[in-house]
Amino acid sequence: MAWCHLNGLRLIMDLRRLEVFCKVVENRSFSRAAEEVYLSQPTVSEHIRLLELFLGEKLVDRLGKTVLPTQAGEILYKYAKEILALKEEAISAVKSYKGEVSGKLKVGCSTIPGTFIIPYFIGSFIKEYPGARVNLFTGDSRDIVNKVASGKLELGVVGAIFRNNKVTFEEILNDELVLVVYPG
Repeated sequence: MAWCHLNGLRLIMDLRRLEVFCKVVENRSFSRAAEEVYLSQPTVSEHIRLLELFLGEKLVDRLGKTVLPTQAGEILYKYAKEILALKEEAISAVKSYKGEVSGKLKVGCSTIPGTFIIPYFIGSFIKEYPGARVNLFTGDSRDIVNKVASGKLELGVVGAIFRNNKVTFEEILNDELVLVVYPG
């Protein structure tokens, strides 16, 4: 954690503020970032304001409801992502040293698998590997496939195949759908 004083105010730059900043940049929104980091939108805004005070630079431009990083914000974002990845790597290395499986797995699911199938498997996975965390994202099949292809998700479970050269598909379950109608 780095800190400095400005007009008697002690300012800090810690990992949590960097994480919040990255979520704001990635979502281009304070409110969507707030949802992802489980904070209120005013708290997220305050984190960004304090980072800007600490660095003496404006980090984001607010254009209506859209938030875009400034040049200084782009620079900070690049380093913040590296710092946060290094933090996760350090945690995993220590847990691995202790013989634990740890880390974060980002899984995307389309609606049906995300509602009826994957929660059971995630529960079993967490029981087997309590040091691991699973972040589950839901969306339509095409969105999940695109996020896996771009590296935003490590794994996707979808009900429809949308060809993409950057990913491979493996059938894990074959489900039967039937039509039900009133006999009249």
